[in-house]
Amino acid sequence: MFVLSILNKKGGVGKTTITTNLAQCLTILGQKVLVIDNDEQHNLSTSLGIKLRNCTKGLADVLVAAAATPAKKLNAKKLNDVVAEAIYGSMVDGLDCIPGGRALDNIVARPDALKDVLECDVIKSLEYDIVLIDNAPTLSHNTICAINCSTAFLLPVQLRQYALDGLAEMYRILQVEYKIPTERIMIVRNMYKETIASRRIASEAVAATYSASVLDTIIPEDETFEKVVAASKSMFFSFTRSKGTLVFHDLVCEIFEFNKEEMLDKLIKKVKEYRSEIATDNLNKSRARNLFVKNSAETQERG
Repeated sequence: MFVLSILNKKGGVGKTTITTNLAQCLTILGQKVLVIDNDEQHNLSTSLGIKLRNCTKGLADVLVAAAATPAKKLNAKKLNDVVAEAIYGSMVDGLDCIPGGRALDNIVARPDALKDVLECDVIKSLEYDIVLIDNAPTLSHNTICAINCSTAFLLPVQLRQYALDGLAEMYRILQVEYKIPTERIMIVRNMYKETIASRRIASEAVAATYSASVLDTIIPEDETFEKVVAASKSMFFSFTRSKGTLVFHDLVCEIFEFNKEEMLDKLIKKVKEYRSEIATDNLNKSRARNLFVKNSAETQERG
């Protein structure tokens, strides 16, 4: 099971948007995915169509159930029971979520709590391929839990000065304080716009400074991302022609080293199943790629 934490000490850099789109894309491409909303603001849960008022349990309950101390052994049965109640399906079939919520603000989790959660019998029985953890923009006890159980780390950076400062601090914390090897840290440049000189300069600076960690895929500035999150819709099914759709396909393939052409075939097949107007069109791969990358402004009414 591959566990990817999405981190940055700066808010507003796109962590939640990236997490929800990665999770949806991975699920559409055939991976079994669990997302953990490790943030009291619970935006990830909301973006996946989960209504917290209908949730009886969440991550806060899970972390409390995992709160073993040296004087008291971990109650494995209790933890399994709580975890089983805290996993909810999302608007994308096969994509599960443990929701966050305001109660997380009052939790002081022990460093290995999430590690124990991911090793419990319930999680093992569900056989997830990938776990994505969306973290709050702080280095709280809960964030430390995520760091301690993660296989790798994705650091989104908005191409603006203050966001670059937050990236530098998070990168330093992972390398210096947690001794995380460079190859386990990936940086993705977000909100790029070719016509804005400062964004181009910032992008080049990130690539030069963090050459060992920066990913080739760059996420463009695209209002579709905000629209799908606000409407709790899937970009892959509702906004197919957004230029961001294919970008997230490429990002998934780069992070997880998937074959792009094979994955594109899977993406096309799934989208055709969900969208009748595409299903009636005999798309070849070239036409499909054009379909995905057309400017979203042309066809927003299709969402």
